[in-house]
Amino acid sequence: MIARTRTIPSNCTPTCIVVSMGSVSMTSKTGKMRRRMRLALIPIWRSAVLPQSIIEVESGPKRRLNILLVEDEVLIRMDVAHSLRAEGWHVVEAGTAADALAVLALANFDVLLTDIHMPGDLSGLDLVRLVKPAHPTLKIAIMSGGHLPSDDLPAGYNAFYPKPVFDIVAKVRTLIGSEGL
Repeated sequence: MIARTRTIPSNCTPTCIVVSMGSVSMTSKTGKMRRRMRLALIPIWRSAVLPQSIIEVESGPKRRLNILLVEDEVLIRMDVAHSLRAEGWHVVEAGTAADALAVLALANFDVLLTDIHMPGDLSGLDLVRLVKPAHPTLKIAIMSGGHLPSDDLPAGYNAFYPKPVFDIVAKVRTLIGSEGL
Protein backbone atom coordinates (compact mmCIF):
# COMPACT_ATOMS: atom_id res chain seq x y z
CA MET A 1 0.00 0.00 0.00
CA ILE A 2 1.17 3.49 -0.75
CA ALA A 3 0.26 6.22 1.72
CA ARG A 4 -0.99 9.55 0.42
CA THR A 5 -0.37 12.61 2.52
CA ARG A 6 -2.12 15.94 2.59
CA THR A 7 -0.76 19.29 3.69
CA ILE A 8 -2.36 20.76 6.76
CA PRO A 9 -3.89 24.18 6.25
CA SER A 10 -2.21 26.80 8.42
CA ASN A 11 -5.58 27.83 9.83
CA CYS A 12 -6.00 24.52 11.72
CA THR A 13 -5.83 25.73 15.30
CA PRO A 14 -5.16 25.24 18.13
CA THR A 15 -3.75 21.82 17.19
CA CYS A 16 -4.61 19.90 14.08
CA ILE A 17 -3.67 16.34 13.28
CA VAL A 18 -4.64 14.86 9.94
CA VAL A 19 -4.66 11.09 9.58
CA SER A 20 -4.53 10.12 5.93
CA MET A 21 -3.93 6.60 4.67
CA GLY A 22 -1.27 5.67 7.23
CA SER A 23 0.47 9.05 7.28
CA VAL A 24 0.02 11.65 9.98
CA SER A 25 0.70 15.37 9.65
CA MET A 26 0.68 17.77 12.58
CA THR A 27 0.82 21.50 12.93
CA SER A 28 1.38 23.69 15.96
CA LYS A 29 -0.87 26.41 17.33
CA THR A 30 1.01 29.03 15.32
CA GLY A 31 0.88 27.00 12.12
CA LYS A 32 4.64 27.27 11.61
CA MET A 33 5.81 23.84 12.76
CA ARG A 34 5.07 20.99 10.38
CA ARG A 35 6.08 17.42 11.00
CA ARG A 36 5.26 14.19 9.21
CA MET A 37 5.49 10.73 10.64
CA ARG A 38 4.40 7.34 9.38
CA LEU A 39 2.05 5.04 11.22
CA ALA A 40 1.53 1.38 10.53
CA LEU A 41 -1.17 1.04 7.89
CA ILE A 42 -4.36 -0.36 9.37
CA PRO A 43 -6.94 -1.88 7.03
CA ILE A 44 -9.80 0.60 6.81
CA TRP A 45 -12.50 -1.99 7.43
CA ARG A 46 -11.07 -2.68 10.91
CA SER A 47 -10.44 0.91 11.89
CA ALA A 48 -12.65 3.71 13.12
CA VAL A 49 -9.92 6.28 12.61
CA LEU A 50 -10.77 6.61 8.96
CA PRO A 51 -8.52 8.00 6.23
CA GLN A 52 -8.62 11.76 5.92
CA SER A 53 -10.28 12.16 9.33
CA ILE A 54 -9.30 15.24 11.27
CA ILE A 55 -8.56 15.06 14.96
CA GLU A 56 -8.67 18.52 16.51
CA VAL A 57 -7.83 18.65 20.21
CA GLU A 58 -8.49 21.89 21.99
CA SER A 59 -6.31 23.46 24.64
CA GLY A 60 -6.44 26.62 26.70
CA PRO A 61 -8.52 27.90 29.61
CA LYS A 62 -11.88 27.79 27.80
CA ARG A 63 -12.03 24.50 25.95
CA ARG A 64 -14.31 21.58 25.38
CA LEU A 65 -13.87 18.22 27.06
CA ASN A 66 -11.77 15.94 24.82
CA ILE A 67 -12.96 12.33 24.88
CA LEU A 68 -11.46 9.26 23.22
CA LEU A 69 -14.16 6.62 22.71
CA VAL A 70 -12.90 3.09 21.99
CA GLU A 71 -15.66 0.69 20.96
CA ASP A 72 -15.65 -1.93 18.21
CA GLU A 73 -19.44 -2.17 17.85
CA VAL A 74 -20.20 0.56 15.33
CA LEU A 75 -23.82 1.22 16.36
CA ILE A 76 -22.94 1.45 20.04
CA ARG A 77 -19.98 3.73 19.25
CA MET A 78 -22.13 5.99 17.07
CA ASP A 79 -24.86 6.24 19.72
CA VAL A 80 -22.45 7.03 22.57
CA ALA A 81 -20.48 9.51 20.43
CA HIS A 82 -23.68 11.27 19.38
CA SER A 83 -24.80 11.66 23.00
CA LEU A 84 -21.43 13.06 24.04
CA ARG A 85 -21.21 15.45 21.08
CA ALA A 86 -24.72 16.73 21.86
CA GLU A 87 -23.20 18.10 25.08
CA GLY A 88 -20.67 20.05 23.04
CA TRP A 89 -17.81 17.73 23.92
CA HIS A 90 -15.17 16.78 21.35
CA VAL A 91 -15.18 13.02 20.67
CA VAL A 92 -12.62 11.04 18.71
CA GLU A 93 -13.68 7.47 17.91
CA ALA A 94 -11.49 4.39 17.63
CA GLY A 95 -12.58 0.84 16.80
CA THR A 96 -9.62 -1.02 18.32
CA ALA A 97 -7.13 -0.57 21.14
CA ALA A 98 -4.34 -0.25 18.53
CA ASP A 99 -6.20 2.64 16.88
CA ALA A 100 -6.61 4.28 20.28
CA LEU A 101 -2.89 3.97 21.05
CA ALA A 102 -2.05 5.60 17.72
CA VAL A 103 -4.37 8.53 18.47
CA LEU A 104 -3.14 8.86 22.08
CA ALA A 105 0.43 9.13 20.80
CA LEU A 106 -0.58 12.27 18.92
CA ALA A 107 -3.01 14.11 21.17
CA ASN A 108 -4.03 14.57 24.79
CA PHE A 109 -7.47 13.68 26.05
CA ASP A 110 -9.36 14.30 29.27
CA VAL A 111 -11.41 11.09 29.21
CA LEU A 112 -10.92 7.61 27.79
CA LEU A 113 -14.06 5.47 27.44
CA THR A 114 -13.16 1.95 26.40
CA ASP A 115 -14.88 -1.35 25.82
CA ILE A 116 -13.08 -4.48 27.02
CA HIS A 117 -13.62 -7.00 24.22
CA MET A 118 -12.35 -5.75 20.86
CA PRO A 119 -10.79 -7.25 17.75
CA GLY A 120 -7.02 -7.37 17.43
CA ASP A 121 -4.21 -8.34 19.76
CA LEU A 122 -5.09 -5.80 22.47
CA SER A 123 -8.18 -5.64 24.65
CA GLY A 124 -9.54 -2.60 26.43
CA LEU A 125 -7.88 -3.89 29.62
CA ASP A 126 -4.52 -3.99 27.82
CA LEU A 127 -5.17 -0.44 26.62
CA VAL A 128 -5.74 0.78 30.19
CA ARG A 129 -2.55 -0.95 31.39
CA LEU A 130 -0.52 0.70 28.62
CA VAL A 131 -2.08 4.16 28.77
CA LYS A 132 -2.36 4.99 32.48
CA PRO A 133 1.40 5.23 33.23
CA ALA A 134 1.94 7.61 30.31
CA HIS A 135 -1.23 9.66 30.99
CA PRO A 136 -1.70 9.73 34.78
CA THR A 137 -4.32 12.53 34.73
CA LEU A 138 -6.48 10.80 32.10
CA LYS A 139 -9.89 9.79 33.48
CA ILE A 140 -10.59 6.22 32.36
CA ALA A 141 -13.96 4.49 32.26
CA ILE A 142 -14.27 0.84 31.27
CA MET A 143 -17.51 -0.36 29.65
CA SER A 144 -18.49 -4.00 29.33
CA GLY A 145 -21.46 -6.29 29.04
CA GLY A 146 -19.46 -9.39 29.95
CA HIS A 147 -17.24 -8.33 32.85
CA LEU A 148 -18.02 -7.20 36.35
CA PRO A 149 -16.03 -4.62 38.33
CA SER A 150 -14.86 -7.43 40.62
CA ASP A 151 -13.25 -9.28 37.70
CA ASP A 152 -9.53 -8.94 37.09
CA LEU A 153 -9.61 -5.29 36.03
CA PRO A 154 -6.36 -3.32 35.87
CA ALA A 155 -5.43 -0.63 38.36
CA GLY A 156 -5.81 2.94 37.22
CA TYR A 157 -9.35 3.07 35.89
CA ASN A 158 -11.76 5.56 37.45
CA ALA A 159 -15.15 4.04 36.66
CA PHE A 160 -16.82 0.89 35.38
CA TYR A 161 -20.06 1.05 33.36
CA PRO A 162 -21.97 -2.18 32.72
CA LYS A 163 -23.55 -2.37 29.27
CA PRO A 164 -25.97 -1.27 28.17
CA VAL A 165 -24.81 2.12 29.42
CA PHE A 166 -27.74 4.42 30.12
CA ASP A 167 -27.27 8.20 30.41
CA ILE A 168 -23.60 8.26 29.42
CA VAL A 169 -23.56 12.06 29.70
CA ALA A 170 -24.42 11.97 33.42
CA LYS A 171 -21.82 9.26 33.96
CA VAL A 172 -19.10 11.30 32.23
CA ARG A 173 -20.10 14.39 34.23
CA THR A 174 -19.66 12.35 37.43
CA LEU A 175 -16.35 10.99 36.12
CA ILE A 176 -14.87 14.43 35.51
CA GLY A 177 -16.34 15.71 38.77
CA SER A 178 -15.45 19.23 39.80
CA GLU A 179 -13.05 19.73 36.89
CA GLY A 180 -16.17 20.67 34.92
CA LEU A 181 -14.43 21.26 31.61
